[in-house]
Amino acid sequence: MIGNMSILKKMLTIGTLTFVAFVAISAIFLIDQKNIIISEKKSKLVNIVELPFSIVESEYKAFQEGKIDEQTAKTNAINAIKNLRYDGKNYVWINDDATPYPTMIMHPIATTLDGKVLSDEKYNCATDLEFGSDGEIVSTDGKKNLFQSFAEVANKSGSGFVEYLWPKPKEGGGNTDEKYEKLSYVKKFDKWGWIIGTGVYIDDVNAQFTKSLTKIVLIVLVIILLLAIIFYAVIKDIVAKIKHFEDGLGDFFKFLNKEIKTAKPISIDSEDEIGKMAIVINQNIHKTQSLTVQDQELLDDVKRIVNNVKHGQLNQRITKDTQNQSLQELKKNFNEMLENTSKNVCQDINKITAVLDSFAKFDFRAKVENDNCNFFNIVTGKQI
Repeated sequence: MIGNMSILKKMLTIGTLTFVAFVAISAIFLIDQKNIIISEKKSKLVNIVELPFSIVESEYKAFQEGKIDEQTAKTNAINAIKNLRYDGKNYVWINDDATPYPTMIMHPIATTLDGKVLSDEKYNCATDLEFGSDGEIVSTDGKKNLFQSFAEVANKSGSGFVEYLWPKPKEGGGNTDEKYEKLSYVKKFDKWGWIIGTGVYIDDVNAQFTKSLTKIVLIVLVIILLLAIIFYAVIKDIVAKIKHFEDGLGDFFKFLNKEIKTAKPISIDSEDEIGKMAIVINQNIHKTQSLTVQDQELLDDVKRIVNNVKHGQLNQRITKDTQNQSLQELKKNFNEMLENTSKNVCQDINKITAVLDSFAKFDFRAKVENDNCNFFNIVTGKQI
């Protein structure tokens, strides 16, 4: 099928495939970059949670060793974790693992939540649950309770991620009406049934993705424009050269078929493959044309000599030459025949002249032997 396509269609196909491949590679690259950024954020959340988790483990160990009572251990852990901050205002919270809805144990910012069951409809915003690090991902309808999702992930896998939509705090206080994508990591401390978690907004990842996508689109458009210009120039050049080829070969075949007297060379002056082909073909056109002209000149000379022979002129010879060995052989044989015929005629004339001299002396006994007398045959109308 490709072999039957025109060169223009082939070039357009190559250009289209190049464009599609470039877009596909760019898309894959952007998606990979986005996944890398998300992975980095996940790793950061895991590392951040490890610190408060180790605090809880340390306090629990002190309780186990009898150094402090359990309530003191819990209080010490809560107070230490409450003061943890990273990236400015980001924090760590603790809720329990109760179902169907957990209870907040400690929230360092919204302290009014402490001790409350987290069943409010405003928490129905979880979109994706990931059980464990790089574990199974389950998507929701976007209306699943956030803290219920934390408990479900932690109870099933010990730790995991939850993605959800959440308002952002404003600079002057309060929260935005618009919700943004946020990702939280939670890890369960089984001994106390605590779920320790923290989260970061990831809308910046999508913003960066959109920004990169816009940049890629602009680059693609520029590349498409450049490719279009280059492909147009290349296609125009190739099509023009092929047209010259077609015209040149057409003239050459017309010349071979005696439709025209001369064949024009292919008018392509370039150093590419087509130009080199044109040089070779032009050389052969010139050579063939030269040979054809030589052959025709020799044949015309033969016709001239034949016409002269018809009028009794045997003293002329074929003078034209050609590189065609067959015609050269014909010329040689024809000239030799004329040479021999001319000699025989001269001998016959001498014989006739001698007989006529005898007749003039009234000696009528002499006669002409005509078995090989070409002149006699010509005079009497017999074929030579």
